[in-house]
Amino acid sequence: MISDPGLTLYFHSDRLRLRYQTILDLQYPQYIHLRINRSKKQMFIQRCEKDMDAFRVIYRKRNSEKDTGIKEQSCHINDRKLLQFLAQVIEVPEDSPSLRFHGRLLPDGETIYIDLSRYEVLLNDTEGESGRVLIED
Repeated sequence: MISDPGLTLYFHSDRLRLRYQTILDLQYPQYIHLRINRSKKQMFIQRCEKDMDAFRVIYRKRNSEKDTGIKEQSCHINDRKLLQFLAQVIEVPEDSPSLRFHGRLLPDGETIYIDLSRYEVLLNDTEGESGRVLIED
């Protein structure tokens, strides 16, 4: 669902975009940890304080005046090495189209779980995100 937590990988721009519900569930983090289990293709996202393993979350205002008139925030991480690593874990080429992953908030209320073997290929390959194909490993 569009209101689910999750993320989108934009390989063409070396960007990982956190979905709006993800940042709401994590209470607008400044930094996050991405814990990745390569063999099980799982990712766990947690808010954290700044440290050597933390990724800085960059926020940008965007106007989404659909029904509510509320200005949502978009947030992303720009990191080429991270996207290259994730492409290896997911077993897709580094020049792949953009991929969307759905996640869920775990019962601890502080962790978002993402199954990296289940994703949608965004056929438009832009942040407009039109056209999708679901892939399950």
